[in-house]
Amino acid sequence: MIDFSKCRYKSEHCPDISKIEEKAENNSQMSDIFLITLSDKTDELLTIYPYSILRQDYYHDKEQAAVGAAKGYKEALSLTESIINDVLRSSGTIGREQICQYFS
Repeated sequence: MIDFSKCRYKSEHCPDISKIEEKAENNSQMSDIFLITLSDKTDELLTIYPYSILRQDYYHDKEQAAVGAAKGYKEALSLTESIINDVLRSSGTIGREQICQYFS
């Protein structure tokens, strides 16, 4: 399940987060949409997932906190860089703890 409550970032060409959330609730296909999530791995800060991957049965029982959405992988990379830079400017350092605090 995808939690959009912390989703504050979207790329320039990405549809509104509310439209993405609505389509996700209906399990609709969204081509070329990538979600940036808080990573559940201790050695990663953020994870970029193609939305199509998160539709698979394996992820239905896993909570994914989306913090950003992008149209295309290139925009997802750029958006992830922006998130990291914003967290760094806000906290003065970067790490898993700072990322989680920034989005809490």
